[in-house]
Amino acid sequence: PYTDYAARDVVLTGEWQSVSVSGRVTGSRAALIMVRASSPGVFWLDDVALSGGSEAWRWPTVPVGTLRLWDAGTTWSALEPVKGQFDFGLLDQYVREAEQRRVQVTLTLGQSPTWASARPGDVSYNGAGAPAEPANIQDWRDYVTAVVRRYRGRIHHYEVWNEPNDPTFYSGSVSRMVELTREAFGIIRANDPAARVLSPAPYSVGWMDEFLALGGGRFVDVIAYHHYATPPEGLFATFANLRQVLRARGAGMKPVWHTEAAAGNAATPLSTGATFLARMYFTSFAAGASRFNWYAWGPGSAFFAATTTPDGLDLVPAGRAFGVIQEWLAGTRILSVTRQPSGLWTMHLRMTDGTRGWIVWSEIGMRVLLVPADWGARSRTDLFGASASMTGVTALFVSGSPQLIRSTLP
Repeated sequence: PYTDYAARDVVLTGEWQSVSVSGRVTGSRAALIMVRASSPGVFWLDDVALSGGSEAWRWPTVPVGTLRLWDAGTTWSALEPVKGQFDFGLLDQYVREAEQRRVQVTLTLGQSPTWASARPGDVSYNGAGAPAEPANIQDWRDYVTAVVRRYRGRIHHYEVWNEPNDPTFYSGSVSRMVELTREAFGIIRANDPAARVLSPAPYSVGWMDEFLALGGGRFVDVIAYHHYATPPEGLFATFANLRQVLRARGAGMKPVWHTEAAAGNAATPLSTGATFLARMYFTSFAAGASRFNWYAWGPGSAFFAATTTPDGLDLVPAGRAFGVIQEWLAGTRILSVTRQPSGLWTMHLRMTDGTRGWIVWSEIGMRVLLVPADWGARSRTDLFGASASMTGVTALFVSGSPQLIRSTLP
C-alpha cells in the first residue's frame, strides 16, 4: 500500500468516463486500487476492477523464524467483509506455508469492516471504517473467537492492533483500545492458552504510557512496539524511554518485541541496506527487545531498504545479510553492549561453542578499534562473507558495516 505501481490524474466532469491505468506490480501478492480526491466533494465509481497476470508469492530463501501478517490481506476487514461470512482462504495459505517451514506466525488483529465500524466514514487503505473500533463489542468478540478457534495451536501470537497512535490505523480512544485488548485476551486465553497476546503496537511512548496507565498491561503477555530509524541506532534512546515507562507502570518484567521497523528506503544503496538491516537487528536486541521483525521482505519502498530484487526472485545484499546475522547470533548469548562517544559499538557474545565473540560497527564514519589483548581474537568475518585472521592484529578499522570478531578463549 505504500508503493504506487501506476498512477493517473483524472479531471472529473458531469459525464461518465472510462479510466484505466496499468503497471508492473513486483514483489507483492496483492495490489489495491486507491482513489484520492484533490478537494472535498461527491463523485461516483462504477464497475471497478483489478485484473492482470499474477505470480505466486515467494518465500524467503534464507531461514525465517517468525512471519508477522500485516499488510498481507488478513485484517478483520478482509477476513469478514460481510457479517458472519468469513473468507479464510489467504490466511489458511499463509499458515499452511509457515507450518511447512516450522515458522511461528504472528497475526495482527483489527481494522474493522465497514459493517462493524463505529465510524464508517473513517477511511484508510484497509477500507471504509477500518480505523475505527467496532460499534458493537460483540462483533469484535465473534471475530476474535472465530479466528482463534480456527487456528488453535497454529497461530502462535496475536498482536491486538497495529499502530493505534496513528489515525490511519486507529481513530478511537485509548480507553476503548484497552477494552478491545481485554476482550481479545480473555477469548485467546479460553480458546488457545498457549498463544501469546501482544499489546497494540504503537510508535509512541506516550500512547503506551496511557494504555498502561488505564490498565492495559494486565491483558497482554508481551509489549509490542514499532520504531523506524535511519540510521538504526536512533531507536536506542526511544527504547530507553519505553523501558522507563514500563517500569513506572508495573510492566517492566514483560518482554518487549520490536514487531515492525526498518531503516533506509528504495533509494538506499544495496550494500548500505545490508548494513542497515544488520544494525537494526543488533540495536533492537541491544536496546532490550527479545524479538525483532524487519518490515518487510521484498523490494524496497519508502519505508525500508530492499532484501530482494524488484521481481522478488533473487536476494540482494540485505537479504543475504539476514542469513549471515542469523549464523552469527543463533544460539549465542549477548553478554554486554557498549557504545563509545565516538559512535563505536561493541556487542559482546558467548558463542555456541563456549568461546567469545564481538560484533563491532561504527555509527558515524570510520573508526579505529584498539583490540584488547585479553580478547584473544583469532578471526573476523564481515556481512558479505569475507574472513581474515586477527592473529597479531592490535588495531582494526571499523565502518558502518558490522564485523564479527571471534576468540579462542572461553
